[in-house]
Order: sequence, then structure tokens, then C-alpha cells
Amino acid sequence: MKSFEKENNSIDLKQEFRNLGALIEHNNHRVDAMVEQFGEFHTKFETIDTKLDVHTEMLGKLLVDNEDHKVKFVDINERLEDIEVHMVE
Repeated sequence: MKSFEKENNSIDLKQEFRNLGALIEHNNHRVDAMVEQFGEFHTKFETIDTKLDVHTEMLGKLLVDNEDHKVKFVDINERLEDIEVHMVE
């Protein structure tokens, strides 16, 4: 009777390794899916980063152009004031 109890209490290593292998195989598909999704997100974030860089450059150019126009308007206003002063005299 004791030998029967020992057999039932002993761990079957081969079966445990099979179970572990099945568990790993089952989770590998989930990990692969997560990696694939991460790759897609990474690509999307790179695209967004590129667009942000382009838009930042465009805004910078617009600001520089705007400053140029401000200088030109100030110059035009000064000339108009000079013309008005000469017309009044």
C-alpha cells in the first residue's frame, strides 16, 4: 500500500514538462500578437513624429515671414507719414 501512495504522490516530470510546453506555446501566440501590435503603434508614432516635425518647420517659416511683413508694413507706414507731412507743408 505504501508503494502505491508513493507513486501517486510523486511528480511525473515528463508530464509537467509537457504541460509547461503547452502553456508556453499557448502564450507565445499572445506575445506574438502583442509584439505585432507594438510594431504597428511604433510605426504610427514615427509617422506622427515626422508630421509634427514638418508642421513645426512650417510654423517657424510662417513666423519668420510674418515678421518680414511686419517690418515692411512699418516701413510703408513711415513712408506714408512722411508723404502726409510733405503734403501738409
